[in-house]
Amino acid sequence: MCSTYSIQSAYKEEKQQEKHTPKIMSINDVVDVNPFKTMWKIKVKIIRLWKQYSTAGGETIEMVLCDLKGGKIHASVKKELVAQFDPFLRQGYSLMLRNFAVTHSCASYRTTNHAYRISFLSTTRVRSCEQLPEDLAGFKPVKYKDVLDETPNPDYLVDIISQIIEISHIEHVTVNGKETEKISLELRNSDDERLPMVLWGEAKHVRAEHLTVLVLRFGKIKVWKDDFFIHTPRKTIAEILETKHVEKCILLCTIAAIDSDMGWFYLSCKVYSKKILSVIPTSTNDDGNEEDDLKHTYYCVKYKLHLVVLDNTSNTKLLVFDNHAMQLFNQPCLQITGPSNKSEAIEETNLLPTALNNIIGKTFLFKIQIERENFVYKHET
Repeated sequence: MCSTYSIQSAYKEEKQQEKHTPKIMSINDVVDVNPFKTMWKIKVKIIRLWKQYSTAGGETIEMVLCDLKGGKIHASVKKELVAQFDPFLRQGYSLMLRNFAVTHSCASYRTTNHAYRISFLSTTRVRSCEQLPEDLAGFKPVKYKDVLDETPNPDYLVDIISQIIEISHIEHVTVNGKETEKISLELRNSDDERLPMVLWGEAKHVRAEHLTVLVLRFGKIKVWKDDFFIHTPRKTIAEILETKHVEKCILLCTIAAIDSDMGWFYLSCKVYSKKILSVIPTSTNDDGNEEDDLKHTYYCVKYKLHLVVLDNTSNTKLLVFDNHAMQLFNQPCLQITGPSNKSEAIEETNLLPTALNNIIGKTFLFKIQIERENFVYKHET
């Protein structure tokens, strides 16, 4: 009996020690990281790091992380945390990361094909570890034929290795109000397939004196404007309504009407390009005036048209925003609505100005995007 008691007592002591002994968290593969679990621990190498500035997000740190098995994932440090993590993050560093947020990756410049991305938190733990192999770079060049056939999704950035066979002179162009350099190249692979490429920014280091091998990381696939109508399928409205996948296509149709039930313009913030709403003043000091003491206006009116279009097969609706509507009317929305007090009166009446009515009955060639919501949730527009 004493012997049995001793065994039971020893078993309880062993279990008690296990309870108070901290468990070592295993290392997860990058490919397995998803938002459905809160605790992740990954061992990765920073294969690409840069700082990025935007009006909405401020200065952020952007990274591409790669683990020993070649799994890659994008990671971001928002502006509030840059000072906290910047000293510990450098391109080429190998790190152990824990306690971070995982969100869906849905941008149009995706550095990896991972469905999710990492966002650093104030409680994220960053610890240096033994250096991962120097040749671990996550480099996976695409085939020229796939690029020319538009096989890769253009939302994903690609890697390319090639020989430069032709270089244009440096052009100085204006992009988004800033002057930058542009240089055009023609590339060739080992199968003698050719691919055009454009470099933006500092291009003085590219020289034509020698046959140069180019290794490109995270390049963006773009369709040249002149090639769009060659590579993009043309469809009727009936064919578009039957489409069951995300697709770009060309549509020749006639504008039958402009649906004004949901309005045809909106107020947009000049700084963040987001829709703004009018609110009732909450105090006597707030008179609802959108101007400051220097008479700066922080909003503007922009087009948002719901066009009813038809061809000889069927009819549907197209949603046209400001930058494309400008091509229909050749004048900004403000010239039609007038000042804010007049635009509010127009919005209340739902009456269409003459300039908008003038396009009804005319035929246009549209480049349209069929979204997932159109065929999954039966959205008509």
